[in-house]
Amino acid sequence: MNFFLKYWSQLIATIAFLLSLWSAFHTYKLTHLKPEAVIKWINEVKDGKSSQFNVCLSVFNGSSKPVSIRKVFLNNYLAVDFPLVLVSDENSTIYTDDLPINIDPFKSCNFVIAFQYVTAGELHCQGAIKLIYDSNKSILVNTSPFSSNIDSQEMIKRLNAYRVKK
Repeated sequence: MNFFLKYWSQLIATIAFLLSLWSAFHTYKLTHLKPEAVIKWINEVKDGKSSQFNVCLSVFNGSSKPVSIRKVFLNNYLAVDFPLVLVSDENSTIYTDDLPINIDPFKSCNFVIAFQYVTAGELHCQGAIKLIYDSNKSILVNTSPFSSNIDSQEMIKRLNAYRVKK
């Protein structure tokens, strides 16, 4: 008991130091978390030798800083960074999302992008979608699990649901 009375202030200072060190580590870790990306669906539109891939991505930003996705690549093909018409009917027209896409802290975002003039089989070989965000940091999303794409009717159904959510 005499030991605790003698070193009371040093024990409290040591515990406070360790707690602040632990808090600083977790704050640093939370600030520098990488976003996580998942492919929700892929639709391929064939046009002779080349194809257009319409891809819906879901990106979660678990960081305490906002993230801005500036470029998206499928292997060496750059995604179209301006709104491109995907579906048009008498009610409205659905466009791809334009880049950059800003994602707030602790939020997720779904967006549809298109890759034009992709050669046949480019998605089916060992490929990845690469998202470039902030100051040239990147995320890789593997495309190999997607051996089959959704058809155009299913894409239209999902895009109509996407239209309602926006």
